[in-house]
Amino acid sequence: MVIYLYDGSFEGLMTAINHALENNIEPDRIVRKNSYNNSLFSKPVYIKTDQELSLKLSTELKIRLGQRALKEIYYSFLSEKPNVEKNIYHYIKLGLVKGKDIHNVLTDEWVLEVKKMARKVSRESHRMLGLIRFRNLPEDIYYAPIKPDFNILTILAPHFARRLPSQKWVIHDKKRELAAIYNKTEWLIGDLSSDLKIQPDNEELAFQKMWQEYFKSVAIPNRKNKKLQRQFMPKKYREYLIENPES
Repeated sequence: MVIYLYDGSFEGLMTAINHALENNIEPDRIVRKNSYNNSLFSKPVYIKTDQELSLKLSTELKIRLGQRALKEIYYSFLSEKPNVEKNIYHYIKLGLVKGKDIHNVLTDEWVLEVKKMARKVSRESHRMLGLIRFRNLPEDIYYAPIKPDFNILTILAPHFARRLPSQKWVIHDKKRELAAIYNKTEWLIGDLSSDLKIQPDNEELAFQKMWQEYFKSVAIPNRKNKKLQRQFMPKKYREYLIENPES
């Protein structure tokens, strides 16, 4: 059994898949190095990330399969679901044969799985764009905690860099202990502990209290529709909403 190990980055995965394709190898599994459990029956091969090889494959995919396919591959990767790397490997391998017709392949299980996960990631990132609530911290830094199902910081960050170009902000994925940090010039993704205690300034606390009171006042009891609320705003997303008195 041949197992490819990579560093967990998208560039690392593209490097590993490029290595497999160029050497006509079909690995049984492609696994993040930090999540691999050694086995007597496997032969792990660590593929070091090569930015040039990653870019080479990504560029080839964009030309031959189209931007839509490359986006599906990337979004599926962000799902972090088990075996997603092998799904992407087969999608790419078939796509290099089918070209842009890959989108007309509706019976291949690998292709369907990549498309399904890409849709889920896209839906959550779109929903999160409307649910993120920033708190104003001392030194005029905006801070927003989130706990998304998928690793969507790299989708959210460019949006808010365009929307708030003159404002320092942090979007904190407390589930993964990662954060997108913007300094008015560029954004980057870095580690940030979920145990970090963040306190808004006094003015922001007063605003949050006012907003919560307003939210309660307009939520007339006999007009509440819990089922509809859950449909448009699942409970898992409410923890960090300013409108939520428990946030």
